[in-house]
Amino acid sequence: MRVRSIFAFLLCVLVFCGCSDSNEGGDGKNIKNYIAPETSPYHYPEGHSMEGLLVRGATKDNVVKYSFDFIYKPLADRPVRVHFYLPNTADVTRCPILFGFHGAERVATNMTTPWSSYADNYGFVVIAPEFPNSETKSKWGYDLGFGASHYQYGNIMNSSVCNSEELWSYNIIEALFDHFKECVGGKQKNYRMYGMSAGGQFVCRYVMAMPHARLERACAASPSSWAYPYPEGLTNDAGNVYGWPYSAKNTSFANDDAMRVFLQKKLLLMCGVNDSDENSSSLDKNAGAMAQGKHRYERMLNFYDACQKRATQLGITCAFEMRAVEGVAHSNKGIINGDGKGNDAHSWLFSDLIK
Repeated sequence: MRVRSIFAFLLCVLVFCGCSDSNEGGDGKNIKNYIAPETSPYHYPEGHSMEGLLVRGATKDNVVKYSFDFIYKPLADRPVRVHFYLPNTADVTRCPILFGFHGAERVATNMTTPWSSYADNYGFVVIAPEFPNSETKSKWGYDLGFGASHYQYGNIMNSSVCNSEELWSYNIIEALFDHFKECVGGKQKNYRMYGMSAGGQFVCRYVMAMPHARLERACAASPSSWAYPYPEGLTNDAGNVYGWPYSAKNTSFANDDAMRVFLQKKLLLMCGVNDSDENSSSLDKNAGAMAQGKHRYERMLNFYDACQKRATQLGITCAFEMRAVEGVAHSNKGIINGDGKGNDAHSWLFSDLIK
């Protein structure tokens, strides 16, 4: 398969050449921790005055239109396919960047498609990495995928042992942010995040685990479970204690200072009021998740309440906000578009762009 052969070639380059490990100055300070197309893969979209051209002059024949393969070197055996959407108007070197995270279906276009009209209206870039699992990886010719532990749980734990930070898959986003800016000559200093369902889990845990990430604001929508800010673990009614991914316990950030930082981040919790199916096939029914509530809507309410109380215990004010979307069940478009009463993801994430 062509993709497999390309991937094999890239790995050979990684092993034998280091694939551009240092910057042009050779001072070793800006070492690249990723492998991606050397020429910019970022196309202007249909309807743009520069439709079909790539940012910074690459040719269309070099890459697959609107997507490309990206390898974070410490996880070189698990590449992701990156999809993106550039707005019809706006300077892509300066406009906001939204990273969108898909659910368990592992289809990144479920992020680029519903966000595209808002990207055009408000003027922001959408970047949606696709984390293939055992069912989706073969279509791209990959040998390994991202199970729950590698995707929404961040590859932070290996059994009961915390992995070194460079192996956390959350670092893919920081590397991808660097790649985008390098390709387009971007001046952006930070980015925003939105994740739905499993992607909502990714976002919540990312905010907790990555305090120094260049993240400006984030929305975690309709996750099956949350990571509680409890260094000692989440305890259920029977007295059982649950650590990562259901709480901070057992991680390198299982301490009160890290939880203070987490609770003061700009994070929006969202869920449809009707997302209350206790028998949903995609609902996490593990004991650590069941300790958070019977269904997604209840779990959001419980998590928000727990975070408020935890912040009070720590002597701070919790910065999290919450939106319950009326008339919506487990629907990505329903969360993004909202209920017409101000309960939506788009206006909160891009309040500064709405005129």
